[in-house]
Amino acid sequence: MSFENWKDNVNDSKFVCSWSGGKDSCMALYRASRIGQPVKLFTMFNETGFKSRSHGLSLPFVRLQAEALGLPIEIRSATWDAYEAEFVTALCHFKGEGVQAVVFGDIDLEEHGLWEEKVCNNAGLKLSLPLWKNERRELVTE
Repeated sequence: MSFENWKDNVNDSKFVCSWSGGKDSCMALYRASRIGQPVKLFTMFNETGFKSRSHGLSLPFVRLQAEALGLPIEIRSATWDAYEAEFVTALCHFKGEGVQAVVFGDIDLEEHGLWEEKVCNNAGLKLSLPLWKNERRELVTE
């Protein structure tokens, strides 16, 4: 799988960043923001709406991150069984708002990249993986 065209997919485009609240999504947002236009962050929470699915972060903490970045955040909640459907529904909503691409912070997990490609295709949005196949040591140094 190759996602080297990540710049083409976000260059001068409005994008949403799939926000885990961790260092990888932050670095992906940083890189994409240098050439594209971030519209908002997007985070999936568990079915109770109290903890993020990715890192178990609290709602107040994720909201503070968005505020510090100066971006609005959209939060959706779902069970694991409904996760993908809710994710695609949100992406379709973003497309209706003029979003053209989705930025993810994955580096090298093939199954993640394939899933992200699938949900973006299902919503008619471009996929951008700014960190894909980068050496982890180089990312940390950057």
